[in-house]
Amino acid sequence: MDALQIFFRCYWPAFYFICLCLHLTMYTLIYHRTSRILTTLRYFLYPATTANFVLATLAFATQTMVTVTGLINLHTLCYRTMSLKYLDSYEADKATLRFSWHYLIPLVTLILSYLPPQNHANVYMETLFLHPDYNFEIYKNFGGFANSHHFCMTFNTFALALTTIYVPIIGSYWKYVALKILRSNISSMTSNPSRIMLETLIKGLSLQVLLPLCCYVPVTIVYVWNKYSGTQILISQYTLPFLGSLPCIFDPLLQIYFIMPYRTTIRNFFVCNPLTPISRQARGELTRLYETRRD
Repeated sequence: MDALQIFFRCYWPAFYFICLCLHLTMYTLIYHRTSRILTTLRYFLYPATTANFVLATLAFATQTMVTVTGLINLHTLCYRTMSLKYLDSYEADKATLRFSWHYLIPLVTLILSYLPPQNHANVYMETLFLHPDYNFEIYKNFGGFANSHHFCMTFNTFALALTTIYVPIIGSYWKYVALKILRSNISSMTSNPSRIMLETLIKGLSLQVLLPLCCYVPVTIVYVWNKYSGTQILISQYTLPFLGSLPCIFDPLLQIYFIMPYRTTIRNFFVCNPLTPISRQARGELTRLYETRRD
């Protein structure tokens, strides 16, 4: 057993244990420590956290590539932006609901993946022939998609690649729009501490939608290198599942850090401070941040 196998044999149990702790913490924070101004955000935090935990479980069980919850994070950012753009909550809800059409992308790619005929035996033998220097003993027999050049598979490749780029671009645009509204129009109608909380939340969401780009660009570079250089990077057989699993850890960490009531709760927990009621806690924290920025 080589060093990489030993590392990843230890990595996956540690990965799942960390994810389990982080997601249980997120559920507790969402239920108990969500301030009044962020109450509606629960409707997105619960599905996002659940989807992320399911992906972490699948990653641990199968050790294959997982789809990050980029679309759900983008949906959350869309909701916050539309709420600022349309002061009428009905119009904001309609604009956010229209975004749900984006969920057809992963659904269509999933269906198209199983339309071409599959031949697992041929996939196994071809993989052994093309990569004789890889160690396949630990995987035993495995299958795959024989018609990788079929139209459906080619369409899936382009769709997922474009989605990986589209999510960060549109997320960055919405972050710019939301922050522009906050700093101009809403500032006269909303208290500065509340505005700071929303700004911090939107910045955190924008980092979350950048995770797919940060994780899958290295995978694409390694894939292109292997295909066109004629040489194989042995670590690439571990790269895809490893990088694909990282958002399952970073998503809850970013949420805890950029949602200020959650951040304050965790900080008080580690320094053994008593937990104050969420309304008073949020008010004190925001006032402190506002005074710091003003100085």
